[in-house]
Amino acid sequence: MSARGKVPKRYTYMDYTSGLLHHVTLSHLEYSTKYYYKIGGSDEDLLTFYGDFTTPPAPGRNTPIKFTVVGDLGQTYSSNITLGHMMKSQGQYLLNMGDFSYADSYQPCWDTWGRMMTPYSSKVPFIFTYGNHEIEYDEAAGERVSFVAATRRFSTPWKAATAKDPCTTL
Repeated sequence: MSARGKVPKRYTYMDYTSGLLHHVTLSHLEYSTKYYYKIGGSDEDLLTFYGDFTTPPAPGRNTPIKFTVVGDLGQTYSSNITLGHMMKSQGQYLLNMGDFSYADSYQPCWDTWGRMMTPYSSKVPFIFTYGNHEIEYDEAAGERVSFVAATRRFSTPWKAATAKDPCTTL
């Protein structure tokens, strides 16, 4: 099987331009199956990333589902310790309660947070809510704007909420 995402995009915010952001929807996945993937590889990409993830078991009355829940992770020494605990927890999903990177409008912090999270986020699907630190402040316009970096960097699987099969879209 293969899935092709939309053309990778960048976003700009004041004087910052992001790297290429890849988004793809996977469908018709099998339960309890390990999938391997490759992101990038086009001439514009600076790197190609390979990863894998395992889909959860089929839902059932006695099927355990293990979530990892985190909020206010940030990018400190303690963040790395928390990330280590998250990786050891073997959670099948991550629920991020917001205040991801503490970028507070400084866009390069999103890049460093993404690199910090890659060993975990490349293997575990996650869903999230936004916190106050995801609200951006546009100095040129003198106003707050809603979640510029977060909405451009993370796709929310809202269409999957109506799916009959929870593994239809990850």
